[in-house]
This record gives sequence, structure tokens and C-alpha cells, in this order.
Amino acid sequence: MIRPVHTPIGRASTACIVFSFLVLFTPDVTPAPTPLGQLIQTIRSEVKAEEAMNFMRQVYSTDRWFTFPKFHETAEYVKQSMKGIGLEEVELSGAPADGSSQSGFWTMPLAWDVKAARLEIVDPPLPRDIATLADYQRIPASLGMWSGATPPEGVTAEIVNLSDADPSKIAQLDLKGKLVLVGQNPAGFKWALVKAGAIGAINAFTENPSLQDGRQWINAWGDHEDTDQDRDVENREFLPRLHAWVPRFSFHLIGEAV
Repeated sequence: MIRPVHTPIGRASTACIVFSFLVLFTPDVTPAPTPLGQLIQTIRSEVKAEEAMNFMRQVYSTDRWFTFPKFHETAEYVKQSMKGIGLEEVELSGAPADGSSQSGFWTMPLAWDVKAARLEIVDPPLPRDIATLADYQRIPASLGMWSGATPPEGVTAEIVNLSDADPSKIAQLDLKGKLVLVGQNPAGFKWALVKAGAIGAINAFTENPSLQDGRQWINAWGDHEDTDQDRDVENREFLPRLHAWVPRFSFHLIGEAV
């Protein structure tokens, strides 16, 4: 009886043949694309990052002014852009911004526009780049939305630094004809500033003191939800790095708002 002898080489050859057979005939086990995966791929192929950035820049270029005429420009741009990409029957709808009309539980705000606004140190004399603390034309967020207007020649006033923002205490102060510096958003106690006679508030609040030129954006400055009962008071955003200077200076405030 002859017994076959399997050498290492023979075993290796057999292994190679079996492996090759498996490679050639094993079915593809890659999972089929899911509907969600197909949807993601379809959307991804249509995303145009640069075009999206251009849309964002254009919207920001008008909305950053926070005025109703500029909001209309933004809306018209969006309308034309939607038509440009093939959408049809694109319409603009609006509501009267009169401070009294209501939609559901929402009272429409008063329309607001502003042409110019500055806050300057007039005493002692300083270089203009230092003396100008807020300039709406340079940085629109320097002015709180719905601020009231000054006379054409502006207003020169003393400033009072309020460390305690308790509305009940503020309302008892004599702030007639003065600007008030506060370390937090003054919108919540505007009524107290009005009662005390202040002509305006300077907001020095910041969430990050390291951002020395930062300004808190205030898009609501009404004591009656910016309605027809609202009262005109100035609200300026202030550079945190200049907070320590304020008690030593006199200020000139000028603004044109409607």
C-alpha cells in the first residue's frame, strides 16, 4: 500500500489554489447604499461652498445696518436670488411697521432708520482716533437699534458711571441731562433711566474682556416693545478697553435717527 506523502510545498500550493478560488467566487459583501446615504451624496454633490459664502456676504452687507430700508434691500436681494436659481412665483409679503398692528400675539415694531451716530470725548482734547468712541458709519453695532435722535447739533453731556444696575435704585436717581455708563445691557431697565431723566446709556458689557474692541449687539431697545408708546433714549455700544477712562471725560453725542 502506497501512502501519499504531502510535502510543505504541496500544501502551500493547495492553499494558494483554494484562496484563489475563494477570491474569485466569493460574492461582494459590501452593503448596498441606503436611501439616506444616496440623499447625502446627492446633496453633497450640489453644495457650492463659495456661492453660499457669496450669498452670506451679500445679506450681511445690508442687514448689518439694522435699519428697515436695509432690511428691504436684503429681502429684494433674496427674492432675486431665488428667481435666479430657478424658483417661480417668488413674492415679498410684509406687515405695517407702525408699532400698533398685531399679528397673533405679536405687535409689529416701529420702523426705524438711522443716518449717522457718533460718541466723542470733547474734554480734554484728544486725537480723533482716540476721542471717537463709537461711530455708526464705521461699525453699525456701535448704536443700539431703536435709539432716539439727538438735535442736529448733537448733545454735550456729563457721564455717570453706574456700578449698581438695580432698576428701583436707578429710578430714584437724578440723572437729568446725563449719559449713563453701565456694565450690562441697559435695555432691561430703560424705563428706570427715563424716569431718572437720563438722555442716553453707554453699554460697556462684554462676555470676553480680551476682545477690547468688541461691542454687544443690541437689536431691541424699547420699553414698550418698540411700539408707538416707546420713548426716545440713546443707546451706544462702548469699547471695553476705554471703560476706565470714562469718569474723567466729558462727552459729545450726535445722532440722526427716525
